[in-house]
Amino acid sequence: MQKLVLQCPYGTITRIMDDGKAVGINGRDVEDKRICRVTEAFGNVECSNEIKLDAVAKYFKESCEGKKHCTFDLLHETYNPKFFMADPTGKCLTPRTQFFVQHTCEIPEAEQEQRFNTLSFVVATMVLACGVYLFVLRFLSQNLDIDTVNFDINTITASDFTVELDITPAMWQSFIEDHYKPTGSTLTDELGGAYAPALYLKKYLIEKVEGILSSTLRLRKQHE
Repeated sequence: MQKLVLQCPYGTITRIMDDGKAVGINGRDVEDKRICRVTEAFGNVECSNEIKLDAVAKYFKESCEGKKHCTFDLLHETYNPKFFMADPTGKCLTPRTQFFVQHTCEIPEAEQEQRFNTLSFVVATMVLACGVYLFVLRFLSQNLDIDTVNFDINTITASDFTVELDITPAMWQSFIEDHYKPTGSTLTDELGGAYAPALYLKKYLIEKVEGILSSTLRLRKQHE
């Protein structure tokens, strides 16, 4: 027990806890030195009575209040008589004892308001940035969709001339009986072999579609 340093991780040191149990000494008989309360259950009442509470309160007010940290100098030749009475038992003021002071750390209202304003500004800035980012994404997406549509309009691909036909089993059988067997099976393909039914169906459909398109074109020219 040489020095006691009080400090606040936030705000400033404000006051000693006012319940009468916040200033004490854990004597050498107290095993758990982390105890910071004066109670009979902890066995530190007798040693805590050796403290000059008025002197501690005065020093706290003069040297600690309103600061981030302060130091109690507990040594003065033996132990500082400014803070302690005599120790007749010899078990309270030893190198193994612990002096403690429980205090509050408080943030002034002005500082709280400043932090709130700063946080509000940061949040508002982030919300604005997110809004701008989403707007830009939407703008780019719409432009990309327009460019895609224009590209599709200006580009001719196989899909522009592709027609899908649903051929039922009955239709296929009718084609085999009425067209393939009488005609297609007697023809030879480009390689000199007999036409397969599927290949002849392709040839048959091409001839039919070309004939329809040619007839339509002739009729259109006649009416111009």
